[in-house]
Amino acid sequence: MKKVIDNSVYDTSTARELGCAEYSNPGDFHWTCETLYVTRANKYFLHGEGGCMTQYAKSLGGGSFQGSEKIIPLSLDEAKKWAEENLTGDEYEAAFGKIVEDDKVLLSFSVTPETKRKLQEISSVTGKSMTALLTEWIVNYIEFFGYTRN
Repeated sequence: MKKVIDNSVYDTSTARELGCAEYSNPGDFHWTCETLYVTRANKYFLHGEGGCMTQYAKSLGGGSFQGSEKIIPLSLDEAKKWAEENLTGDEYEAAFGKIVEDDKVLLSFSVTPETKRKLQEISSVTGKSMTALLTEWIVNYIEFFGYTRN
């Protein structure tokens, strides 16, 4: 399928397929098939098609619908969100590159039971994990006192 939207060409025959998701069986009224693509101009889009009781249905008038297809342009963030929800981890990384998580270092230290209880209480009130709270406090402390490397 080829479609021009906002002066950009989206063509399933020339774009690179990044992954697809299919629900139900072809011929079923609820069947959908969505395929994520990226163009040579690095524009993302979804080619979706589906039965007469899906978001891809086309009205024939008189309350009748038939299955159809359409192209939906996506931002990079929208494409990644769709991929997170519909592709495997390997497919996602093949499409968008390896995920590099923040480097973290495990620290272990002891606190009094009272300090732990207070930390848990603050965590439940703020919705932040104890790790997030401690990290935030340590960073703020370092910045406040202006510690720098020597």
